[in-house]
Amino acid sequence: MGHWIHITRALSVIVLVLCSPATWSQGGMEVFEEVDPYTKGDPERMAKLGYVMFGPFLWAKSTFTGEVCETLGNPPALWVETAHFRIGSTLGTYKPGTDRVEKEKIRGELARLKKKLGRVRLPKKELDPWLRLHLYAQRAEDLYSQFQEDFDLEPADFEDKGAFLGVDDKFLLLLCQRKSELGRYIRAEYDRDPAPSWRWGTGDDGGVFLGLNAEDIASGWSGDNLELPFDTFLHVHVIGSLTANLLDNYLHNRHTAPRWMRYGLAHRYVRAADARWVELSGTMSGATGDEDAWKWAPRVLNLVKNDFFVSASDMFGWQASDELKLRDHMIVWSKLEYLLDECKGNRAAFLNAVCAGQQQDAAGSRKTQAQALQAHFDLAPTEFDEAWSKWVKKVYKKR
Repeated sequence: MGHWIHITRALSVIVLVLCSPATWSQGGMEVFEEVDPYTKGDPERMAKLGYVMFGPFLWAKSTFTGEVCETLGNPPALWVETAHFRIGSTLGTYKPGTDRVEKEKIRGELARLKKKLGRVRLPKKELDPWLRLHLYAQRAEDLYSQFQEDFDLEPADFEDKGAFLGVDDKFLLLLCQRKSELGRYIRAEYDRDPAPSWRWGTGDDGGVFLGLNAEDIASGWSGDNLELPFDTFLHVHVIGSLTANLLDNYLHNRHTAPRWMRYGLAHRYVRAADARWVELSGTMSGATGDEDAWKWAPRVLNLVKNDFFVSASDMFGWQASDELKLRDHMIVWSKLEYLLDECKGNRAAFLNAVCAGQQQDAAGSRKTQAQALQAHFDLAPTEFDEAWSKWVKKVYKKR
């Protein structure tokens, strides 16, 4: 990690493929179009998409996208810098299968993209590498905007620590088609063993990074008798990990943000994309035989009726992910939904208070979060649990 230099100069028509298509095609792999067929590099269209520039640009520290491409093994790669992200992709063409939910989801996303682009013809039966880049740029910025909206954040709430939710540089997202690509990058940049996905950084000396490789993630699919809607499968992985990066680095808190909030937010955003994905590990309803596994509201209602749920006080004290059972994931999703959507209070001030960057033990975490809840929502933890329980009994019986 290191200090990134913020690029402000604008480029017009740029060749985005920094690695040789001829070299890549020798292995029988897909060749990417060199110029984006949808914006043609037109500054006006790029601005409508919220883009700063296409590659090449400075990625992190003193490393440019071309050097990153060399580290990956010289595959064809597409690069875009948005308002809050720098994104690289080696993802190839994707053809949606028969999964109705995924097809409707993609259709809606493409309609939004087309509205921004204006008069442009988009493919109907496949997502080419450029469309996949555009969709992930849109998805990443949507998540960033939703995070700000959920906590009613204004620049004044965090900009004294850094322009990007309290860190100095834009968030990095690298989407790799093959595990060898991400593996090379992880070894070269972080001297760590390869992984299907990799989060790194606190903003201390540069970037907050997320990298994923489609090959390894696809191999983790557990639905043997179901068709894998892979674009959604990868999308929810990206959402879960990007959410963690946003929260764990908000106000430069160095991964000291409440654990329950990390999972509650990730479930909130994953379920907004496709509610069938009931775990961040990528299990889809029906993959394990339970078609209704995604229906959390009636399960939470049953837990509340039986007074069998983690208290807010205990939840505030969680220090590690292995402290959460499956039912706890349902509860934190529901409690966060209630806090953000129903409770009257100062959400930004609450978030700032619990993301102050202090490393605490369980007792310290309970105290800090209880004080923040009282100060900014006028609720003690027990009062919050009582109000949430009443809300669940009233609202969830209708879901």
